[in-house]
Amino acid sequence: PCLVSRDGVHPRPVAPVSGDMAGLLAQVTGSEDLVLHATAEKDPVLAVRALASHPLVDSLAVARTVLAEYCAADPAIAAAVGASSGDSAPVGVTPRGAAPLAASSGDSAPVGAALQEVTAMTTATPAGRRTR
Repeated sequence: PCLVSRDGVHPRPVAPVSGDMAGLLAQVTGSEDLVLHATAEKDPVLAVRALASHPLVDSLAVARTVLAEYCAADPAIAAAVGASSGDSAPVGVTPRGAAPLAASSGDSAPVGAALQEVTAMTTATPAGRRTR
């Protein structure tokens, strides 16, 4: 919180964030940072990773579905993550009930390998222990 006046913006003191909330804030902030990178790079696989890392998204499959449906509903989102306007979903993103899309021949790394890496990253704790 802050106080905004003619003299400027003045931060207001707040209590320290408790440990459990600090972890949640770090996870949400990390997810938001990945969204920014995904749009800057126009990288649909990174966009899936960003969604999958959010604490309210419980699986990689849900992240793929959410992004695919966002892209189908709003062409600006599809463009922001690098999906062409004719695509129903970006590479690596599967709408509900559809088969996964194959990587184009111009991709520098196999999408499957990237998605396996995302899966591993979203199911491991910082110490490398599995959480699911």
